[in-house]
Amino acid sequence: MKLRRRRPRLVAVAVLAAVAMVAAACSSSSSPSGSSTAGTAVKGGTASISLPAGVTYSWIYPFYSIANASTYNDNQFQWLMYRPLYFFGGNSSSDVSVNYPLSPANAPVYSNGGKTVTVTMKGWKWSNGEPVDANSVLFFLHMAMGNKANWYAYAPGLLPDNIMSATASGNTLTLQLNRAYSTLWFTYNQLAALNPMPQAWDVTSLGAKPGSGGCTTDSAADKWAKCVAVNNFLTAQAKNAAAYATSPLWSVVDGPWKLSSFSTTGNATMVPNTKYSGSPKPKLSAIKFVPFTADSAVYTALKTGQVDIGRIPAEDLPVKPANATVPATNPLGSGYNLEPLEPFGIQYAQPNFNNPQVGFMVRQLYIRQALQEVMDQPGIIKAIWRGYAIPGSGPAPNSPPGNPWIPPAQTQNNSRSRRWRPTAGRRWAA
Repeated sequence: MKLRRRRPRLVAVAVLAAVAMVAAACSSSSSPSGSSTAGTAVKGGTASISLPAGVTYSWIYPFYSIANASTYNDNQFQWLMYRPLYFFGGNSSSDVSVNYPLSPANAPVYSNGGKTVTVTMKGWKWSNGEPVDANSVLFFLHMAMGNKANWYAYAPGLLPDNIMSATASGNTLTLQLNRAYSTLWFTYNQLAALNPMPQAWDVTSLGAKPGSGGCTTDSAADKWAKCVAVNNFLTAQAKNAAAYATSPLWSVVDGPWKLSSFSTTGNATMVPNTKYSGSPKPKLSAIKFVPFTADSAVYTALKTGQVDIGRIPAEDLPVKPANATVPATNPLGSGYNLEPLEPFGIQYAQPNFNNPQVGFMVRQLYIRQALQEVMDQPGIIKAIWRGYAIPGSGPAPNSPPGNPWIPPAQTQNNSRSRRWRPTAGRRWAA
């Protein structure tokens, strides 16, 4: 379906994954000051979204090594097709907690003094009709047990080492832990790393019977040989990016979207998964992700109407007035709305403590403190980021305001963190 343009156009929100969700709902608009207001959802149309300069989606398999780990590959690509056990965030930059309504599992229940964890799945279906049940999670967990060295999230002593046993019965997964942990920490840092996978992937060849690979029922008795074989096969298939959109493996999804086309140059188009069990359902007819090599190319594409949502480089924006969220003048004119992009994270420099020339110096705390003291954050924000940044004050992001993870010491140290850039977007209709 061809896109019809309207004014004002859609506001983009905090991160690209959230942009995709807001675009699908087509439910945002913006006031002249840049604040978001609710609008009427319309069905249909295609949204073109620019990827950040130099970024391309490059890995589709949710179990992967550190070489393929990136926020873009998992949170902003895979999660649209393959829902993690627990989905995080919502439709605003302040939503950083577990979003249980968007997750395929209910909130975990801790018992036995915190050493027993019970996860109940909601009864969703994969697009091929398979249940998204406890075995879907057990499959991924066994994969982690058998392929620790090939899983980016593995750290000795943590998941899956801290699980004494895992059993699946229908929609119920029961984990026995080696000791009691903070329930908040275990949910956010351990269970959140799990991603249900379909039995259609538990194979060692294309066309094989679902589950025939044996990883879901494997154990340490054979040193997880079946899971190793299945992972080797799936990893090899994931290296064939040209076949992502046509593979019978990756077409089995439980998320709201599925691939309709994918090129090795980075262009990707997704269409609704009509069998998605969750809510809300997609309203757009398609989403197109478009790669660019430079920020200037994204800006040109926005000015010429080639994309509907994209980031604007700080150098192309007017200086931001103090205490404002957007500039007084929109460089793209009335055809676009601007909204601040405030990523939930921090930027930092990691010194090399083992550098043969200077490592012995940066290992000294007072040297690192001195380096921090000469970092003129207000000056950098004004001269380089033209006001589109906020000072960093510690290891936890201070933005969005009210971040519950900020320790008191950091609040006393300063207030806010990390730079942001306004993002432009259009409103579209069927």
